[in-house]
Amino acid sequence: MQPKRAGFEYYLHALFEAGVALKAFNGLWETVSGLFVLLVPRQMVMHWFSLLAQKELIEDPHDRFVDIASRFITNTPEGTRLFIAIYILAHGILNLFLAYQLYRQRLWAFPVTATVVGVFILYQLERVYQHHSVTLIVLTILDIIFLALLMHEYKHQRSKSRAA
Repeated sequence: MQPKRAGFEYYLHALFEAGVALKAFNGLWETVSGLFVLLVPRQMVMHWFSLLAQKELIEDPHDRFVDIASRFITNTPEGTRLFIAIYILAHGILNLFLAYQLYRQRLWAFPVTATVVGVFILYQLERVYQHHSVTLIVLTILDIIFLALLMHEYKHQRSKSRAA
């Protein structure tokens, strides 16, 4: 059993654990989404989407979100759809795996996760530069905060394992 952390250290650890839980939830969501896009035929997705969007279009026939989603579903080339599905699925499985290893406090998982998160931060920054997405900026800032918490926790876990 680990000794309880006190003061500011307690809050940093709690934030780190929350970040790992969010990474695991995101990994689960991405894995399910990737499998959905990979396994469900486009015609079925279009049918479900039209059933779900019907009420929204009655309320607002010019709904911007429905219009964008509809164009994306109908006009995305099959190769792009396959790439998106595999990308999301792989990212989800990787997030689940690394979150589980961090939860188990495997020391090797900390630098591996830091590297993976760092690469995604660089990719996201490149996408922000190209598309100026506020959502992506917020997600990138959250990833940077998680990376800082991850490195802090790694230092703590490493010093704890040396003392043992």
